[in-house]
Amino acid sequence: MVPGQEAWRYHMNILRQVSLPTPCLVYGEARLRANIAHYSLNGAAKIRYAVKACSLRPVLQTIAACGAGADCQSIMEVALAKKAGIRCSEISVSSPRLRVNELEWLVEQGIRIIADSTSQLHLIERIVRDGRAPPDWTFGVRLSLGIEATTRFHSKLGMALDTICEACGQLSAASLARLVEIHHHGTARMVSAADASRISRSFGDQVGEIERRLRIRFPFLNLGGGLDSPSMINAAGEHTTRLLHAMHQAIAQVLDLQDRNLVMEPGRALVKDAAVGLTSVCNVKELYGRNLAIVDLSTNVLVPLPLAEFFVGSPGNQASRNLMYDVVDGTCSPAGVIARDVILPKLAAGDRLFIYQAGAYTWSLAEPFYDHYPSVFWLSGADYLAPVFRTADSKQLVAKLNGFPD
Repeated sequence: MVPGQEAWRYHMNILRQVSLPTPCLVYGEARLRANIAHYSLNGAAKIRYAVKACSLRPVLQTIAACGAGADCQSIMEVALAKKAGIRCSEISVSSPRLRVNELEWLVEQGIRIIADSTSQLHLIERIVRDGRAPPDWTFGVRLSLGIEATTRFHSKLGMALDTICEACGQLSAASLARLVEIHHHGTARMVSAADASRISRSFGDQVGEIERRLRIRFPFLNLGGGLDSPSMINAAGEHTTRLLHAMHQAIAQVLDLQDRNLVMEPGRALVKDAAVGLTSVCNVKELYGRNLAIVDLSTNVLVPLPLAEFFVGSPGNQASRNLMYDVVDGTCSPAGVIARDVILPKLAAGDRLFIYQAGAYTWSLAEPFYDHYPSVFWLSGADYLAPVFRTADSKQLVAKLNGFPD
């Protein structure tokens, strides 16, 4: 059983029986809710969902219904989160590319800014000095740890410890009193409890040093996101709960957590295995000794390898002769590979395939090769499928269905 398949084993009958159009994505409410429960550490941590992972309205509405907040990267994402029912007090924005007028508007709305640079800190100082910040408005800073969670990732986000201390040391007492949160973004698709512990301990050490220098105490400790889906963590021989507790224990060893709020910002971790892609084989060909299954779901809808790991399965006759395939799209991009070396029953044009782990950074970042986005369906309960939108809808209608502001 490939990673992600176990999350859908109870729903395969309906996906096989219902004649869904291809290409399409199907999101499952039950799996999303289960993932939210996992990452809240039984209520010990506050969840702010990273909206960039998937901004579909039913996903955000489920996030809101579960009492989680939102971490946004743009004004558009803030608008989507608010329309889904997430309150401004539960939204934070952390982006190195915020324009001046956008940052000013966010402050006026009472939305917490996680400052990513000294220039943003200087602007916050000016807004507070001019009396334009609401009395209860607060902000945070994003810390770059300077270490990696994997060998493939360097974070471009945040400020170094010394930079934070120097810049915040120049803030007025009125501004410094509003600094309540520190956030780090030093992980990427993490599946290891050892990595989680190492990252969290480094975060705790550096937070302690910043507090000592600035003579403040952060009520909110934001452990960020970057964790992979529960299915991928399980496939690596770990368990989500064990990994999260390793993070909690590591930071508790170096910081007093009394009267502090732990915050998690999972994105991929909540939605990656909460969706499955359904695609049809358009053509099968052999090229230089490799069997290519060309499908109708493009990798400009799916994040291409090696940024994502997709697993392909067949709903067809498992007793037929198996062959090894590369599952690819029809674009001319060399990145247009969904999965390599997949063992599948012998394929022909018209056969259908399931693509697992397809819920994160897929539709929400899509630039379709054709004029339309793929259809999306929402699976609530065991067998109720509702269309979010269909391929025939125009881009403008898709935008309206998902709550984009006019």
